[in-house]
Amino acid sequence: MLNKDIIVQSEIISNAKVNIGLNISAKLDNNYHKIETLIQEVSLSDEISIKIYQRRGNIKILQEGINIECAEEQNTCYVIANFLKKKFNLKNKITIKIKKNIPIGSGLGGGSSNAAATLRCLDENLQLCMSKIEKNKMCTSIGMDVPFFLDGGLQFAENMGEKLKPISSIFRKHFFLLVFPRFGISTSWAYNHINKRLPSKKKLYNLLALKETINFDLFGNDFETIVIPRYPEIGEIKKLLLSSNALFSSLSGSGSTVFGIFKNFDDVLKASELLKQKKYHSTIAHPVYR
Repeated sequence: MLNKDIIVQSEIISNAKVNIGLNISAKLDNNYHKIETLIQEVSLSDEISIKIYQRRGNIKILQEGINIECAEEQNTCYVIANFLKKKFNLKNKITIKIKKNIPIGSGLGGGSSNAAATLRCLDENLQLCMSKIEKNKMCTSIGMDVPFFLDGGLQFAENMGEKLKPISSIFRKHFFLLVFPRFGISTSWAYNHINKRLPSKKKLYNLLALKETINFDLFGNDFETIVIPRYPEIGEIKKLLLSSNALFSSLSGSGSTVFGIFKNFDDVLKASELLKQKKYHSTIAHPVYR
């Protein structure tokens, strides 16, 4: 039975993403990098429970599952809720409980997804009627990949990652195997150590994705050139996935997650079992289209 003091109680899921190709083409004056990448939403998700109370109060973050190692005020859900409280002069107490299933520092965008899911939920349930431009601006103040999660699916991202274009559901009949090494990789470390000569040419992944048969050999992740020498295990996982009939295998973002794309469920299942024998944690996910 709903507590009379609770005016909204909402259970939402917050999906992960993978990057299919990631080309870093230039470093910008604001210290961000110019990139292009295909971003695919996948079914590995965090579970978020949001309660909005009638009475006045602050924002409270509760968590279970994987530990989120940051101060409450730095949690992306808290940041979004706090932005909204200030922007719309909201006085209500808000509690946000996060069951964390997406590994931290994995390149799967868990924190960014949490922020976007919280924004969508609060905007809808509090009838804030925010425009797409307003939501995008709020999202980019947290991270350049946050706007992707407002609509999800498959999108081509360019500039700093915030310029997005939807792509048709070309991976609908595919399976994704996500493999989690026993370490995380700092995104800031990866960008600080990128040793590619910049600026460089665009790869036009958006056009490559529209071809009837995708040539995955044309998709690469620039971070692999620095991550694999530092963490050779990443390269070994990639080889294992490709030898198990993956159509494509790559780091997601700056890692540490390695993923494979499979056409056949039997192949992805066998690869998952092989990884289990080698003491790797992995999960089979499907692409999500809204």
